[in-house]
Amino acid sequence: MTALAGNVIGTIGALAAFPLRLAAREVERQQGQLRRGVNRRTSHVVFGRTFLAKAG
Repeated sequence: MTALAGNVIGTIGALAAFPLRLAAREVERQQGQLRRGVNRRTSHVVFGRTFLAKAG
């Protein structure tokens, strides 16, 4: 079992370090799911640079 198995990761805004598709590939490799936005099933949230810039 991996660290992200069964977890749903929600992203808000664009990521600064690497493209979202690369993050999605890594999360799926560890048996998790990466989704844009959040809902009831979301277990972790990643705030991207565009969201943080707006929140300022």
